[in-house]
Amino acid sequence: MYHKHLHHEFRGVNCSTFSEVAWFAFGTTGIHGLDVILVILFFGIIIAYIDAAVAFLEDTPLSTGSLNLDMMLISIVIGTLSLVQDMSHLVKASACGLLVLAFAFVAIAMYGDPVNTTVTLTTSTLSWWPQDGLAGVSHWFGCVVFGFGVVPLTYNYYESMKEPHRLTSATSCALYGVAALYILMGMGLLLLYPGIVMEGDVLEELLPSSGLVPALVRVAMLVVVVLTAPLLVFPCGLIIEGKIGLLLGHERFCSPKTLQIVVRLLICVICTAIGMSVPHFVLVLSFVGCCAVALVSFVVPPLLHVALILKYEDVRSRYAALFFDIVMLLWGLSAMAVSSSYTFKKLQTQ
Repeated sequence: MYHKHLHHEFRGVNCSTFSEVAWFAFGTTGIHGLDVILVILFFGIIIAYIDAAVAFLEDTPLSTGSLNLDMMLISIVIGTLSLVQDMSHLVKASACGLLVLAFAFVAIAMYGDPVNTTVTLTTSTLSWWPQDGLAGVSHWFGCVVFGFGVVPLTYNYYESMKEPHRLTSATSCALYGVAALYILMGMGLLLLYPGIVMEGDVLEELLPSSGLVPALVRVAMLVVVVLTAPLLVFPCGLIIEGKIGLLLGHERFCSPKTLQIVVRLLICVICTAIGMSVPHFVLVLSFVGCCAVALVSFVVPPLLHVALILKYEDVRSRYAALFFDIVMLLWGLSAMAVSSSYTFKKLQTQ
């Protein structure tokens, strides 16, 4: 620890531990830079969630038949829920997503139809290398990083634990458990549909577009996504509201409550506008993983650690740590740049 306190207060502003580390490493510039990165990350995830909600809605009787109108209605609901003062009920409802996900895979096993949409079946055996070469690897990398992007939340987990010293072992168990579950689900799909090749999400590709059970699965997934998205709008709004308060002083032109409403609704409007131009959920998720999540997970941590070592420690005794951090930093920058460029090109072709 570079400071004995988990929270640090300066210039009358409370900050998270992640921001505190950035402040110790780069001063005020570090905090503002990290906040910009986190806002970009939140925007990307919210856009992916809105696209996912529209994908679930369009094959249900609840759809209006217009992609843009569906997206606007979903955005209105998310924006309204993001203004709720007590988010605890949304957290509990969002936690039911695991049960809904299990229900979805049971439905896929029972009702799945690979001839339903764009799925193609081949005679090829299981391949451990993504298709389409480096472009396929980039697409895979973005989805994996998105699914395992625990780094931005590490300090939140640490501070909420009764026994923080067990964070590493607990996180390792959780990630290995998720990885095993993903592998089992993937192998299960392969056994059900040998030689399957998919470009979209499994619900869109495998579930029939009609029928009571498929419709219920999609509606359940839609509800979970719509209830989870406000939990992302909330912290994103807090960051932006804090910056506006520091730079302009919101008391000069509106009350804090008015600022909160305007900022959170604007977040939903901007994310919806971007989502309309790129309504492909899987590609958006992959690009966010390649760009924003990879930046926060593989670039920012080693960069902060290098800066802290150079600033506060004897460099001569930390050559090994510096070497490892620099290698990770260069790898993170390279992986982020290459994968983001490939997924962005694929987004442009959609």
